[in-house]
Amino acid sequence: MARAERPPAAPQRPRGRPKGLARGWGHRRNWVPVAAYVGFVVLVGAGLFAWDRAYEARQQALFAPAAPDVVVRNLIESVVGRGTVTDVKLDQRAGTLNVTVKDVLVKPGQSLDEKKKNLSTEGTLAIQFVESRFRFKVMTVHLVQDGTVLATVTASGQSAPKTEYAPDLK
Repeated sequence: MARAERPPAAPQRPRGRPKGLARGWGHRRNWVPVAAYVGFVVLVGAGLFAWDRAYEARQQALFAPAAPDVVVRNLIESVVGRGTVTDVKLDQRAGTLNVTVKDVLVKPGQSLDEKKKNLSTEGTLAIQFVESRFRFKVMTVHLVQDGTVLATVTASGQSAPKTEYAPDLK
């Protein structure tokens, strides 16, 4: 019988490690560099997260609306003049506003009618500017000069502001 020929044998792999496995297979790996890398990545990530939160908080504080008493002070000072508002008392629960303002329109030598007109105008304009932004049940503006109240302008609800003058201006 004829002998069948065998195909030529495949080249032999070198013995040692199996094909496709990493060098040093079978040995324990050193975990310290891996842990250091993971720790570094976690630390950098936590730092970036904290920085982002702080940045967002600063941005919100910059663009947050001002407190109502600060807005009222700025509105009135835009009418009367910078640094003229000495006191702002705001009670949001009761809906009242009391403001003390240094008068800048009344000058010595003016007639009584001019003084009254200037005081009434100054108080009414201040109230109208505040009403353009806020609604209060009662708004009171005390116009003061040299520590003496010259006039008190009061507005309640939708009625027009009413002016009460000091006794020496009546």
